[in-house]
Amino acid sequence: MLSMKPYAQRQRFAFGARARFAHFVVVTVTIMATTTQSFAQHPASPFQTERSDQLKARLEISEFNALWQAAWQRSEDLRRERRTEPELQQRLLHAMCMSYNFKDRRGWLAQTEAPYRGLPGEQYRMIEGERPDYGVCPSWLLGSIIDAEDERRWRDGALVRKERVRIAQLRGRLIEQLRERLRSSPEDTWLNGQLVRLLLDARRYNDAQHEAEHCHEGLAWCNGLRGLVWAYRDSTVKAEQEFVRMIDRFPEAERCVWQRLTPLLEKQLAARYADLSCERQAALNDTIWWLADPLYRDAGNARKVEQYVRRMEIALRQATEQDERYAFDQERLGDALATVIDRYGWPSYTAALGTAWDRWQSHYRSSRQIPAPPAPPYSTFEYSPHAVAAFPSWHAVTTPYGARADDWRLHPVDETGEPELSWWPTEHFQPARRLVQLADGQYFFLRRHTHVEVALAIPLRHPAIRDGNAVFDVLLLNSNGPTTVDSIAQQLAAGNAIARMRGSVASGPTLLAVEALATNSSNLAARTRYGITVPPPLSELQEGKGISGIALLSDVPDSVLTHPSEQALAFMMPSREADHAVSSLVLYWENYGITVADSATTTVRVVSTASSGLFRRLGVLSGMVADGDNAIAVTWPDHEPRGYVSRLDGPTPVQMRMVSLNLSGLPAGTYDIEIRSRLENGQEFSTSAAFTKTERSTTR
Repeated sequence: MLSMKPYAQRQRFAFGARARFAHFVVVTVTIMATTTQSFAQHPASPFQTERSDQLKARLEISEFNALWQAAWQRSEDLRRERRTEPELQQRLLHAMCMSYNFKDRRGWLAQTEAPYRGLPGEQYRMIEGERPDYGVCPSWLLGSIIDAEDERRWRDGALVRKERVRIAQLRGRLIEQLRERLRSSPEDTWLNGQLVRLLLDARRYNDAQHEAEHCHEGLAWCNGLRGLVWAYRDSTVKAEQEFVRMIDRFPEAERCVWQRLTPLLEKQLAARYADLSCERQAALNDTIWWLADPLYRDAGNARKVEQYVRRMEIALRQATEQDERYAFDQERLGDALATVIDRYGWPSYTAALGTAWDRWQSHYRSSRQIPAPPAPPYSTFEYSPHAVAAFPSWHAVTTPYGARADDWRLHPVDETGEPELSWWPTEHFQPARRLVQLADGQYFFLRRHTHVEVALAIPLRHPAIRDGNAVFDVLLLNSNGPTTVDSIAQQLAAGNAIARMRGSVASGPTLLAVEALATNSSNLAARTRYGITVPPPLSELQEGKGISGIALLSDVPDSVLTHPSEQALAFMMPSREADHAVSSLVLYWENYGITVADSATTTVRVVSTASSGLFRRLGVLSGMVADGDNAIAVTWPDHEPRGYVSRLDGPTPVQMRMVSLNLSGLPAGTYDIEIRSRLENGQEFSTSAAFTKTERSTTR
């Protein structure tokens, strides 16, 4: 077995082109015997084998890596010439990421160290490895227009065009050399893995799939290679199937490590998660991936597949210890880099410091009291601002059917719809479409004898929806778990309009989701989701009588108001907020099991939640305390024409009721609405809802 002395004990790094190439060869040949434990103590992969007949292949890969790095450095030299001094300083700050200089007490990259102010992304968390004095500082794109293609899908996107042709030729030659070696050692997973990686970097997906398919059928890692290829081919379903097979074939301990999500959680949650057994972690993983699925309407879980792609790529790059640019051994902070990739994926763009700054950084590290080995090249790690945090809050994970819409915070935006650059999550990824968050809207359950329907009104409004002619394909879905998604309703709706949908839904707790895809070329998707509990149908109504929830309606014509029916829900408000200019509010609700022979008295009360305490609100709602200026109370028996009623006959009769309330006397604020029906025999039924009357806008 080959051995490797600690890097710091070897000769000091030289900075000429030949010395950089020699460094690449030495480091790659002297592979460490154990895999770097980058994400949650990753076990050694079969890509990390030590065979004497691999030495030539390693040398060939090292030579190509050195040539690729030189082409990248030349490309970056050209880009630096076109950058302003503030942009150069901003990138320098992020690339020279050392906690000794740049980290404040909260663990953030200190703004005071920035030589120039006013640029986006001046303050981000440092991702540390085992050496806490150095780390990696990922950031959103740092402000300049970049003439490079997204490196996430194409490594050569980092090269200027004139460099790409030569690198493509060199990579093609290397691929043929590795193919020849693999023919003589067909079961060599190290060779197979590196060959597949190089073919994917060359965007030769058919050839990569061919090599992955010929990988040993019984090995879990071969399923992983096939999953990686399918992911690059944008086949989420097939990629997920292969990754699941890979995980299933792992021994139990290795399966636990590969599925562990500790690096993707906030620090306190990660500690609680790490204390759980593997079985409990696996159960939580299923819930997390279910809730993190970007769009339920799309087959497969793109976020879950992305995570396995990241971990496969880390394993492949750790197998050579150093790829075209970076070292992945722990001593040279490869563990911090692997954690960044595990959390955020490969950056969209990496800006090199240049030879002079590389030399200064390496000298600084080696001259410290506790020296750190040089690890050039040093660069930024920049991510697209359109990435989103797909993971929900811990509240949603532990109580998914009690989840609120704000348990997901995809990516905050400013008033123009552009992503906020000061926001930085624990994990993120970039979906195929730009994904934005919708409000939760208003929903109402229609209970009938054998089934229940949900009616929903939601505004398709978001600052990013700026095209007034945009049309969205809107889908209403519900999901009862990781393997169950049902479509409830579908319609086309204009952007910035109100989508109103209705469809049957099974009783019980479920996750309700609205997903809208732009049908034009904007590549925009919008969504919201939250937990609900669907009541049982009327055939299961306890005591044979009951009352529904309350739907808030607006702009209801008199012809609809005086003849209540289900069609009134076409006027359901898109939220439980009433504009300050709205003078009236129409309530729609249903009484169940109450016949004409039953004499009922209805009471509607609206009570402010802001100007009175809990006990006063309870007193007003119960009638024990007089109503104040911030309250409405009205009571009428059925024989008085105060409200409007229509009846739906059936095994359990339904009274469809509506009443219009005058809001002109109510100040802005939040209110509780209670509707109570009292029968002559003393039996009572009540329901409640909250709504807000907004303040008058002071802006033009």
